[in-house]
Amino acid sequence: LAIALGGCSSNNKSSNSNTLTKTELQKKAFKEKYDEIKLGDISKKGGGGASITETTELLGKPKSTKTTLVNGLKIKTIGWTKTSAALVVQFYNKKAITKTITNFKWEKTAGKLTLKSYNKVKENSSYTSLVKKHGQPDTLNENIVMGKKNKIAFYQTKTKSKSENNSNRVTFVFSDNKLVSKTKAELSK
Repeated sequence: LAIALGGCSSNNKSSNSNTLTKTELQKKAFKEKYDEIKLGDISKKGGGGASITETTELLGKPKSTKTTLVNGLKIKTIGWTKTSAALVVQFYNKKAITKTITNFKWEKTAGKLTLKSYNKVKENSSYTSLVKKHGQPDTLNENIVMGKKNKIAFYQTKTKSKSENNSNRVTFVFSDNKLVSKTKAELSK
């Protein structure tokens, strides 16, 4: 029950690398609110997850709301935007079960993802170590299924792409903070 949102972000830092721009500060605050949203386990009907009311109190008036049937389950998808960042939370039984934030990457690190650095990220690596080395991903999706906390981190890389659509990207999938799979597309050396 995850949605996939892709996005690129810009690196419009001010001349002082330790100073965040107004937009970057807004994105950082938005990401911090994202982190506060408690997810419930989909296999337990969202039990333990933040309610729709709690989430809208945290994030304000949503930009979009949609209800759909997914595998027979009534899922409510609510979205918010701040600057160019977008946050989407899916609810089942009026409880948050998945959350996705895209285009929030407000800080680029010097350790850009190349084919060489991608190959160094090994199975069972932690999400925390990935972020420490490569910065926040451009898109992050989280959910809990059968007690397993899952994260999908999507990076739009800064390497040259072989195609005109600049589709060079890397995806890392974590379960309980351990890397279980990774994929790459058009990643150069």
